Amino acid sequence: MEQQTKKNNRQKLCLIFSLILLVFSLSSRATVMTVNNAGAGQYADLNTAYIAANVGDTLLISGSANEYSITGNWAKNLVVIGSGFNSPKQVFKEVKFGPNSFTTTSGSRFLGIHFINQFIFGASLDSLYFESCRFEETVGASSTMTVTSLSFVNCLFRYFGAGASIPNIDFSVIHANSVLFSHCIFNGSIIGSNNTRVFDVTFDHCVFLRQNNFLLLVYNAVVSNSIIYNSSVLGTVYNSAFNNNLSRLNISNGWALNGNTSTHDTDAVDPLFVNVPFLSNYATTWDFHLQNGSPAKGWDSNGSDAGLHDITSSFDEAGEPQNIPVIRQMILQTATVPQNGSVTVKVRSTKSR
Repeated sequence: MEQQTKKNNRQKLCLIFSLILLVFSLSSRATVMTVNNAGAGQYADLNTAYIAANVGDTLLISGSANEYSITGNWAKNLVVIGSGFNSPKQVFKEVKFGPNSFTTTSGSRFLGIHFINQFIFGASLDSLYFESCRFEETVGASSTMTVTSLSFVNCLFRYFGAGASIPNIDFSVIHANSVLFSHCIFNGSIIGSNNTRVFDVTFDHCVFLRQNNFLLLVYNAVVSNSIIYNSSVLGTVYNSAFNNNLSRLNISNGWALNGNTSTHDTDAVDPLFVNVPFLSNYATTWDFHLQNGSPAKGWDSNGSDAGLHDITSSFDEAGEPQNIPVIRQMILQTATVPQNGSVTVKVRSTKSR
């Protein structure tokens, strides 16, 4: 009898402990919150949703003709998902953050967002991730800071200014640690710093469209498996590594000057994109796939293709975040609906990859 009582007590304790774990897991589970400033969302504006969100929550934002914004700086660690920057939908609306400069600190993940003004790092930060985002103006900082574990994947840096006055990337006051640009399009220039600051930045499988001097005061960078399309000079770049890159034009100052190293790089070779005009600014109609017979095929360090569409790539000209379901078609199957009746809707949805 005593043994049975002890057994029952142990079972009760186990049950109570399991319930405590369940309550804790439910209370700590991230929430998905929908935002639509045209109506039909849980929240009608981004600022209200941001205030209500807890760290780790996801904001699923509907495309809109109107811009989204918050009051003050973005300081919460959240996942933010938009519609991408060039989706081939019949009626496509971007998720645009603006109209003022957007300032953020550590931890968040932004997918499929169009930042229509400057993107500013507000303080030293780490673990910030961007995927399939479009940046209309400069990404940079307004004061000296350290940036660590910063990733841009499948992103478009759209701005093209005169000279270097408004570059795509301005790291002139940034100590950059473990910064990655993977499968990105740069329409303008990248400003580094100088050799008194850390500049641990990698550009992998990117396309550089700017005419001349697309790298300015860049030290200790790695540029790999990329295509330089409209420049005959690398710019002011020092002590950097170039690996498995192609340039459509002849690189007049060479790949290996100023302490730079070069491995399996070539120039004066047209990569034969399907549809990318020479000496032009980016357009959403362009197709960066490689034609048959392209010298960029099999050129990268893994025997795959240089540029945006190698064997491991998730880049898509549609600019849709990878692995996020997208509604492709909706069909109303009920011709007439009686009062208080039901509507039958057929929805076709696929993942963007």
